[in-house]
Amino acid sequence: MQWFLILLAYIVGAIPSGYWFGRYVMGIDITCYGSGNIGASNVARVLGKRYFLLIFCADALKAYGMMIFAGYYLDPQQSTALYPIGAALLIGNAFSPFLRFKGGKGVATAIGIAAYYIPFTMLLFTLVCWLIIVAITRHPFVASLAWIALAMLCDYYYQSAAHAPLFVCIALWLVMRHTTNIYRLFKKDDS
Repeated sequence: MQWFLILLAYIVGAIPSGYWFGRYVMGIDITCYGSGNIGASNVARVLGKRYFLLIFCADALKAYGMMIFAGYYLDPQQSTALYPIGAALLIGNAFSPFLRFKGGKGVATAIGIAAYYIPFTMLLFTLVCWLIIVAITRHPFVASLAWIALAMLCDYYYQSAAHAPLFVCIALWLVMRHTTNIYRLFKKDDS
């Protein structure tokens, strides 16, 4: 059963919400504009800021929903049982068979995965913090790294850091997927 859920998680993660929304609802291939990325940031850049939350929530909710679904079949009390599901979601998002094994950077997907592990009230608090950091920095990936750090603090406070390895891996994944953004950010600060 676990292998089926991992495969299903890969397929769910691979659903290119931003690309399909742009292509089939708005009639535009967003991979040809802006950064060429399929995520919420590029959708906002190309189609308008009002679509950012729509695509971001779609990507985060599909990951969160998959974690809940897998939790019914795997033992969520065993702290590492759902980690492969989260990994499959991120890999599917980055290497989508729907897009010739190209994909997004995984910000919303990562937040959807991590959100499964923290209490709902803390989830709302950390998401408000995420929105504030995005508004201040204008860089969703910076806000997402801060969000992961806040989620780790919540995990530490409520569950004695039971899921710290997962949060560290997610943070490393986001850094790896955003190396060009980070380079541009530091280069801009140096000039």
